[in-house]
Amino acid sequence: MQYKVNPLSKDELRRLARERLVVPNAQAAAGLGTQEVQHLLEDLAINRIELEIQNEYLQETYARVQMALGRASDLFNFAPVACFSTNAQGLITSSNLTGSAMLGVERSSLLNQSFEAFFPQDQRPQIRTLMALALASGESQRGDLSLPAPHALCRYVQIDLTALAQGDGCQIVLTDATSRMAIANQLREDTQRCEFALEAVGDCLWDWNLRTGAVRYSRHIKQLYGYELQELGESIDVWRALVHPDNQSCFIKGVQKCLSGEGARLECELRVRCKDGSYKWILCRGAIFSRTPDGLADRLMGTQTDITAYKGSTS
Repeated sequence: MQYKVNPLSKDELRRLARERLVVPNAQAAAGLGTQEVQHLLEDLAINRIELEIQNEYLQETYARVQMALGRASDLFNFAPVACFSTNAQGLITSSNLTGSAMLGVERSSLLNQSFEAFFPQDQRPQIRTLMALALASGESQRGDLSLPAPHALCRYVQIDLTALAQGDGCQIVLTDATSRMAIANQLREDTQRCEFALEAVGDCLWDWNLRTGAVRYSRHIKQLYGYELQELGESIDVWRALVHPDNQSCFIKGVQKCLSGEGARLECELRVRCKDGSYKWILCRGAIFSRTPDGLADRLMGTQTDITAYKGSTS
């Protein structure tokens, strides 16, 4: 799209105006009376004043636009997050100062460089996929990436991509996610250690999401009952159906007391049918792991321990 620019000088403006001037018929003009000529001169004077007033407003608006552009430029350049623009081929067309520092490259050296080239080889397909989805759908896309450069500001970043107008490229924002990823990695390691410790003593860990109804088990479930994880699925009803009929009410009442707050913990002894048709005595323990903002139980977590050796008969 091309935009018209104001004339450079008054002389140029007058020249353009003369080119557009339509000279009236000389005979028609000669027949005008004195009063009509006075009206025309008055209209011309009023039109001139109107144009001057409009020009004053335009100049003031232009000054405000320039000021707003300057502020927008400052916000872009000094934003605390990294901002980039790319063309449809993924080449960087602009970057702010934080973006330059985050990638560890001078801003002038970033222009016309492939954005994905600053990331490890194995992450580049993910970047291309996110960019293609953003351009095709017009919806923002998000992902997590790592920065290998030792001189970069951070180790991990969150990437948000939004398509520019008319599919000309993408607006990309990188946010430092190093602390979040470190916490997530630590939590993952703690969970793995917890599961390893439970498996070492022969216990199975279970996690029941009360909002969605999904329940998940640790890998030791196979050693305990002989079932694969996919055989049990994520429905609590599948596992409850394996509980011996004589122990169903005990299990249900224990869960209800725990959820209502009547009991601090869930603890009951159950007979559970294994894949080979036999039954095992299981000590099922649990407690509320988290609650919703209004105080309702959100997640119930616990363990299942084989106590068959202590109970004897499982009939």
